[in-house]
Amino acid sequence: MDTIAAGRRVLADGDLRIGAGSVKAWINLRHLRVFAALERSSSMQSAAAELNASRSSVAKIVKKLERQFDVSLFLRLQKRLVLSPKGELLSVAVGRALEHLETAEARIAEAASNTTGRRRFIHNITNSQLLAFLGVIATRSHTAAAAELRVTQPAITMALRDLQHVVGCPLLRKSGAGIVPNRQGLILAEGVQRAFAEFEDFDRLFRPARSERVAIGLLSLACTPVAARAAESFLDSYPGANLAVVEGTYDSLLRGLRAGDIDVIVGGLAVSAGEPDIVHRQLYREKIMAAVGTSHPLAARRISSFDQLLRYKWVVPRPNTPARTMLERLLGERNVAMPQSIIETNSILTMRSLLMESDRIAFTTLSQVQVDKHAGVLCTIELDAANSTVPIGVRLRADCPPGEALKSFLDHFQRCGLEYLQHASSANAAEPEPEKHRSRRRSA
Repeated sequence: MDTIAAGRRVLADGDLRIGAGSVKAWINLRHLRVFAALERSSSMQSAAAELNASRSSVAKIVKKLERQFDVSLFLRLQKRLVLSPKGELLSVAVGRALEHLETAEARIAEAASNTTGRRRFIHNITNSQLLAFLGVIATRSHTAAAAELRVTQPAITMALRDLQHVVGCPLLRKSGAGIVPNRQGLILAEGVQRAFAEFEDFDRLFRPARSERVAIGLLSLACTPVAARAAESFLDSYPGANLAVVEGTYDSLLRGLRAGDIDVIVGGLAVSAGEPDIVHRQLYREKIMAAVGTSHPLAARRISSFDQLLRYKWVVPRPNTPARTMLERLLGERNVAMPQSIIETNSILTMRSLLMESDRIAFTTLSQVQVDKHAGVLCTIELDAANSTVPIGVRLRADCPPGEALKSFLDHFQRCGLEYLQHASSANAAEPEPEKHRSRRRSA
């Protein structure tokens, strides 16, 4: 099942994207506990004693793990077992995954005001419980989750009951939209997703077929033409790869990036405070400009001052976006306050409709409205301001170096972005003034 397109729903509570479970079924928590015990003890017999299991069952689980990842995890040296180089990488993934789950434990206890005697549950939850939990979150229904996971509805109900008993608090609640996670449920779901992502990253290192799928998170007001050109250029040079493109708000895409469902977020860059786990990489800068409908009184102008723009009502990007931050800086430099009666939106469709139906002015970048400009729907006006550019780039997980396919896409994205800006600048300089605009000015 496709981790982005299939078995996936957008939740009303926090817009969290959760896989229904079939793509996660290969991650068996019990097997990983056996691996960790064997790493600690360096002996099949000692690991079996620690886990209260038979030596043969421990050996079978190790073989299953090695077949699953198609790697050797241990080296047999005389009477000791030591981690192979790839086993050491899995050990890192296991450690990080447990850290995510332990963080979820602490946050759930804090949410329940029980920081002193929090219940330890990460070593007691089972795969079937987590798959049932994620399945119900994805489908918002016990019945639909059972069908998705190919089990009976009573099995789903029992697994959820046992999970909530182990965790020590309710995780789900009923709403008009179906069964949704409560606050503690969202915390656990995020922790589990981030833990699973560690193993998927490990898996991608040793399975080329998996590493050739690149999932791109595209911000709502991202440079769509550049991303489209980069996608085609990348696939021409990397024919074995597949691209998945997910559009959404920054918060929803950031959750997907942290969970491993998305490999990279593309779009404008803002201040990265409070995101130590995310790397912000600038690839180029794009000029911010005004956009108006073709019948707007300023449509014929190539450059306009803020004094002229202040005579009209504005459509502006939402707060904490790169374009909005730049606009506020430009206004601050001129000691000008944000006008009244503004409309805030990050939707290109909404912005286009507003500009076509009124004399409002929107602030955007050329790549965001280039298609509408070529279609004769909108016009762009440069601002009489120096350094009015916004950084365009990508966001990546700091603890997950990009694979070869993702590196290739990033190279194509940067090259296409720079070529696009160069071509757009040349086209704007040579573009003749529209006839209807010249006629309007002569008649005026």
